[in-house]
Amino acid sequence: MAEMMLHIKETTSTNDELNRLARIVDLPEGFCLWSDFQTAGRGQQNNVWVSEAGRNILASVLLRPQHIAIQNQFLISQMVSVGMKLALDKYVEGIRIKWPNDIYWHDRKLGGVLIEHALQGGHLLRSFIGFGLNINQMEFSGAPNPVSLRQITGQHYDRLPVLHEVVAGILRVYGHWDEEQVRAEYMRILYRNVGYFAYEDATGRFEARIVAVEPDGRLLLADRSGRVRGYYMKEVSAVLPVAKR
Repeated sequence: MAEMMLHIKETTSTNDELNRLARIVDLPEGFCLWSDFQTAGRGQQNNVWVSEAGRNILASVLLRPQHIAIQNQFLISQMVSVGMKLALDKYVEGIRIKWPNDIYWHDRKLGGVLIEHALQGGHLLRSFIGFGLNINQMEFSGAPNPVSLRQITGQHYDRLPVLHEVVAGILRVYGHWDEEQVRAEYMRILYRNVGYFAYEDATGRFEARIVAVEPDGRLLLADRSGRVRGYYMKEVSAVLPVAKR
């Protein structure tokens, strides 16, 4: 699976633009569209993704995962986050995946993923893998715990080589790893995968440890009393320490 890339200076969102192109052009699997700036970038659950123009990586990759059953679509999220983590390991230590697919360096957010699917006849036809990575930005506003690669290492990065590494990492895991290998690695590199930590749901704050992530993406937590609680996205949040500025 060979990667091909298209760069545009500005777009509403790379996922929207890639979706538009895929409807009018027969793009190859692995095609990547990236931009310097998004005027309407999105995160999970329609959260806003804000990035300083020309400083970071804003990209989307096209996959055609017809071989993955729609009920197992969370596997795509796991493949993507594992591939991104493996690529970023070449630049910095301490990268983890915060459930479901945020890219973390210790307790701070380095990047995020937004996956959107096009369906046909109840099957996955195309998947648009949108992701943002903080690369050279030095000041942030609005986000509670962001960090960039430059802030971590003190180095300035050419974004294109980093993007090539990340896309190659995603395609390598997607194209060559089996399901069991992906799920096992995802759990191994999951943020806060050992020990009790603070979480908050609709009923309030509690301490729990991660028990498992089910195939459909549901997070299982065991609280201090031993009760196992299950959550889908946005039903629970990790209580994070305040980032030092």
